[in-house]
Amino acid sequence: MLATRKVHLRKGEKAILSDVSLCFPPGKVSIILGPNGAGKSSLLKLLSGEWDSSSGEVFWSEQNLHSLSVQWLGRHRAFLHQETHLDFSFSAEEVVLLGRLPHSGKQAGSSDRQRTRSALEQLELKDLAQRDYTTLSGGEKQRVQIARTLVQIQHAEDPTETCWLLDEPANNLDLVHQRKVLQLCRQQADAGTTVIMVLHDINLARRFADYCVLLRDGQCIAEGDAAKVLEPEILESTYGLPFQKVDVPDSQYPILLAIE
Repeated sequence: MLATRKVHLRKGEKAILSDVSLCFPPGKVSIILGPNGAGKSSLLKLLSGEWDSSSGEVFWSEQNLHSLSVQWLGRHRAFLHQETHLDFSFSAEEVVLLGRLPHSGKQAGSSDRQRTRSALEQLELKDLAQRDYTTLSGGEKQRVQIARTLVQIQHAEDPTETCWLLDEPANNLDLVHQRKVLQLCRQQADAGTTVIMVLHDINLARRFADYCVLLRDGQCIAEGDAAKVLEPEILESTYGLPFQKVDVPDSQYPILLAIE
């Protein structure tokens, strides 16, 4: 659904992304990995339409992303930023309901409220629904923001025409909620949504990704099927560290360890 063709991005004199051509498979979980400063968040901002590339193009189903209206994009793609600051005293439920604005306008209907309540339950936030958002912990705020973007793309239309972009969704989450959020992403992908996220945790990526992109210094080092991309020698060329694959008893997912 989403693709980049020979994308370059510069900020001042600095090259952020260089000649990046990718095609993210629809209805799959795609994960972007790489060291700090590799261009991961910048790539998500290009894919969301928030930023323009310096050259090259971003496409949604063969249409240039910038030919699509803001209103249409608001109904079909949601973007969880790495950090979201809200200082006003909305309840958690009211913050999640903001995700329905592209569909409902200023007046939320009963279906919008029902989807909001469902998302709160999915993210285990039902008991916090009426709490002031500013009083929540970092992990609770993160789950509220994930719920907000989730309801933005949940509607009666074809889910194969939706895209969920998440920049470090595991931030501030404990191990249990990290796993549950990634499982929710898997469920959305299985329903047809294109899910694209940035992660730092290689082993979470190995567990949940269908497709992986490895970036370093703004360049694509490797991309493709996650099982083939997340191999020690490829990770070493990306991170500059040797890696070892360690089999875990009773698990089909080996652990990847960086070796000092």
